Amino acid sequence: MARHVPLYRALLELLRAISTYTALVPLLLPLSGDPEQDEEEEDEENEGQTSVGMLLAKMKTCVDTYTNRLRSKKDKSKGVVKPDGSDPEPEGLTLLVPDIQRTAEIVHAATTSLRQANQERKLVESSKKVSIRPKPLSVLRSLEEKYVAAMKKLQFDTFEMVSEDEEGKLMFKVNYHYMSQVKNASDTNSAARSRRLAQEAVTLSTSLPLSSSSSVFVRCDEERLDIMKVMCN
Repeated sequence: MARHVPLYRALLELLRAISTYTALVPLLLPLSGDPEQDEEEEDEENEGQTSVGMLLAKMKTCVDTYTNRLRSKKDKSKGVVKPDGSDPEPEGLTLLVPDIQRTAEIVHAATTSLRQANQERKLVESSKKVSIRPKPLSVLRSLEEKYVAAMKKLQFDTFEMVSEDEEGKLMFKVNYHYMSQVKNASDTNSAARSRRLAQEAVTLSTSLPLSSSSSVFVRCDEERLDIMKVMCN
């Protein structure tokens, strides 16, 4: 994204413009989706589909994860992160982050308003005639879909695994296989390294395999993103 900041800014501006026209808002939803569905139903019904709104929401999640990891790292290091002149953070990317967040909120508001309007219209129409109540999606969903829906939010998170004593030495709060190989905290204060770890955390949070037969669950330390525990089934 840092290599194509002008392109992303133009696309985000276009999405904000589309969100201001009610007739164009359906373009932000799945092409085969039902605008009367709520967000949970849409995620379950269109698991294999994509839409502009869904992609933008995922982009916002990635950006939030990335910035939170960096902010947490900077707060922990108390301003002693070593500058890396060979890998400066692009100024344009810094400006792009709030642009993504604002656009995602505008698109979310527009698509939510469209769904609510269509749901209200549907209720008015159904009150004028006798209709057969549709089967709830929970009845139609398979066990695999129920598993994915229940476990998806548990795949990636952070947990306090280590802390520092008064001398700055690491103290592990959980059993850790590579405890003896972990570097000292002073060796991790690199801006470039912190950004790379934050990027890897974003990738893990969105790309881990999940199915009833094969799943991966990851927990990273809240401050040291290079310390993590993984569970597979």
